[in-house]
Amino acid sequence: MIEWLPILIFPLCGLVAVVVITLVQRGRELDDQGLLISFAVVFSLALLACFGLLRTQWVQEKLDPALKQATDLHAHPAFIALETYYPNDVQSPRDAILADLAAGASVTQALQKARPKLAKLGRDRLGFASEQARIAWGQAELQALRELKVRDVNDCAALAGSQGDYSGFSVLGSGLSAENHQLFEAAFVQVLTTADAGMRRELPPPSQNLELGQVQARYVELRAPLAQRYGEEVINYLERRRFEIVAPYTNAQVLCDFRTAQLETILKEPPAMAARLLDSAMR
Repeated sequence: MIEWLPILIFPLCGLVAVVVITLVQRGRELDDQGLLISFAVVFSLALLACFGLLRTQWVQEKLDPALKQATDLHAHPAFIALETYYPNDVQSPRDAILADLAAGASVTQALQKARPKLAKLGRDRLGFASEQARIAWGQAELQALRELKVRDVNDCAALAGSQGDYSGFSVLGSGLSAENHQLFEAAFVQVLTTADAGMRRELPPPSQNLELGQVQARYVELRAPLAQRYGEEVINYLERRRFEIVAPYTNAQVLCDFRTAQLETILKEPPAMAARLLDSAMR
């Protein structure tokens, strides 16, 4: 349809010129020269108005839904953050998102499909992010664990084990609620934005200055009831896999339940402590 518009405009403008001249003339006769001049003037004005209107973004988006999708994508905060902080990174899912959009996917669908890669990029920078950004990231992951547990406990366990194996992020690519995707996208923007400031040492000071010993002591205090409830084996599994290759944990239900409870426990701590514990638990 769009490629035919330039051709259709000419007869349309001609018709408009005839109608306008007829209405203005109102039965009066014009000589051929006057009629030709009037037609040329009205036709030219109508043609200029049509081409001017076609060049407006609103009309172009109405005529070409793909253009509107691309405009919406480039205005989306998550994509802006991706373009800003990973403009040419080979790990960036930018090209895949644009390809999905060109294939007919909506902006929401394209970003949801790219979420596993976005999660990896955000997790890699979590250690440099602000405490608020880390907490937002932890809240989004906790809700994702809860939703995955209802859907399939094995998917929940895969995400629970993503600390040492980013392939676990693959379960985030579909099936999660719109609310969770919104939480994740907001956290993703916060992490990338504040991590960039953190790497340049421009972050504001934390709400509370904590020594490493204080964080370690609190971790041990929180670890004890979790170990009593879920067992030392699952905790040792997650702690060891950060530094070495270990055999997969076989009890998906326990791994899922433990990880959910661990994040719930950490997120109840004061912001400064929660942020430090989340950094340790999630990376």
